[in-house]
Amino acid sequence: MRRHGYIVVFAFAAAAVSLLSGCFPEDVGRTLIRSTTTLDFGAAKTQMTLSVARNVTVTAGDPLVVTASADWVVPEECLSAGANCMVNSAYLPVRVPVSIRRDLLTLGTNRAKLYLNAGPSSQVEVEVIADDQIQADFTADLRSAGLGRPVMFRDLSVATADLGAVTSWEWNFGDGSTSAEQNPTHLYLAPGTYDVSLTIKAGGKQETLKRAGYVKIENPEVAVDFSASSTNISAGTVVTFTDLSSSSATPLTGWKWEFGDGVSSNE
Repeated sequence: MRRHGYIVVFAFAAAAVSLLSGCFPEDVGRTLIRSTTTLDFGAAKTQMTLSVARNVTVTAGDPLVVTASADWVVPEECLSAGANCMVNSAYLPVRVPVSIRRDLLTLGTNRAKLYLNAGPSSQVEVEVIADDQIQADFTADLRSAGLGRPVMFRDLSVATADLGAVTSWEWNFGDGSTSAEQNPTHLYLAPGTYDVSLTIKAGGKQETLKRAGYVKIENPEVAVDFSASSTNISAGTVVTFTDLSSSSATPLTGWKWEFGDGVSSNE
């Protein structure tokens, strides 16, 4: 009996040494456990939260780093090892807010992936899905124009078939002026750089696109010049004057000649 007792004590001591050395006899290594395999933002959500834990193990690990396969997916924490997002527990997960940029989505269903890395664990992936049913978009014939030159805006917005056609347009030209036309023309009355936004509606949904500093209006540079058919003449000789003036941005629209003898012309 006493000899059997020694064997029990020895086995217990060996197990204790194994624990102190950081190894379980049946330790299967370190594995990341995600709260979901898919983040589905649908057609309206812009932010969701992903929880990341690990299995029960004594194997040490590196900080969690979260990256994305597409620009429209934006993990807001754990972007690098320097953030020190340590997944130390199976019961106290790391919570990672994830947002999406709907302005970068394409019309229809968009798919991307999140990559979760915390060595020596194998990389874990999470699918990200977002639907875009309506997209506001526009262009302008001039991004830089001289004062007095109208700017023509063109609507490029689209919507999915289940929403139907776009039925409403609300333009804001950044100078206090607005328009409800689909393709408006706007005349800016002062030099400056202007934000332009367009809000569209289709099938009960709406979307707004704002472009900062989209149009720049400048005072045009005008160079006034002319020539004469002859400058050394006798009385009664007819002289032909030719306008050589130029404008950098806005076409010339008016002329006023003064010939120095009390006679003038608007030709």
